[in-house]
Amino acid sequence: ETFSNELQMLFQNILARDDLSDVRGPNGLLVSEAYALVWLDQETGDVKGRKVRDEFSVVMFAIAIVDLLVAKKISVETQEEKKQDISYMQVLDPAPTGVPALDMVLSTLVAFAAEGKKRSLYDWFRAVGYRSGTDLKCKEITNTVLDTLCEKGILNKISKTTLMITNVTYNTVDPAPNAAVVEGVRRLVFEGAAPETDAFSHILLLFCSANAKTGADFFLKHIFTPEQLSHPNYREKLGILCPSNAEVQKQRQAAEKQAAAE
Repeated sequence: ETFSNELQMLFQNILARDDLSDVRGPNGLLVSEAYALVWLDQETGDVKGRKVRDEFSVVMFAIAIVDLLVAKKISVETQEEKKQDISYMQVLDPAPTGVPALDMVLSTLVAFAAEGKKRSLYDWFRAVGYRSGTDLKCKEITNTVLDTLCEKGILNKISKTTLMITNVTYNTVDPAPNAAVVEGVRRLVFEGAAPETDAFSHILLLFCSANAKTGADFFLKHIFTPEQLSHPNYREKLGILCPSNAEVQKQRQAAEKQAAAE
């Protein structure tokens, strides 16, 4: 429940942007693909937690929503209900994108809308996270993104079966895309790059830091060096770029108080 709230607040940060058309990653990567690369342990080839940690996979679903927004396949509208901002998704173009993972999510949204049903963004996160009220499996979205990276020649999938247990790892064939993704995020935190000029890196950092707040700090360890993680300015800058749910609430309350005073 708390994590669904955090994702919803994170989305408010993203939707506050006037234009998402500039969300383009290096080497033509989607945000979901960049997230998968950061998730991957470059040394072991493992994508830890995708089978057992629902929070990680729900984030992949949320990022697929962002990619669909960028592709103008859907929109997210926010309206006030019972003094709360509630966000709803609307399908703008049901035609497939040609990207398997995105089409998996899009077809689910199209089928849901065709039944005349309505579900808030927050409730989608909860439904997918608890695997209740939808057949969509986030683990399958993640695996599909990884398979697409293999088809692009960036990764190589290796399956090894021992005692009837199959373990799948991914070797990096082309390190350039991941290096470019990591460099972009590092520039935001340590070189003063503006989030407005690199929306792709900022959105990726938002999702990776959301995982950090649930104890999954290995996402950030795959981006920053040990020296960078221990830098005195690291946490401060991360807090500015990626405000937590509580911090966002404080900012809103302060703004509301100031508006009332004026």
